[in-house]
Amino acid sequence: MSAFRSSPAKPRSPDFSLRTEVFSPDDLLACARSAGLKTRRAREVIAEVAAALRRWPDFAAPAGVPADWTRRVAATHRLTLALA
Repeated sequence: MSAFRSSPAKPRSPDFSLRTEVFSPDDLLACARSAGLKTRRAREVIAEVAAALRRWPDFAAPAGVPADWTRRVAATHRLTLALA
């Protein structure tokens, strides 16, 4: 199965509908391209999101999120998708 779908009326776009766990940085860039973002800007956005996610504990503590939940949520942040 291809990671892309197409129809006569639309250009090819990433199809992530069947995938829930396995994504790569290239998948994020493909998604960004389909939304009209240039690669450089997409990399900037990905870096900004990763920086915010790394600060999750800083946001969770003042909001009263219990420490065990803070750790559990942080474990779901797929920081490996952030581009170097």
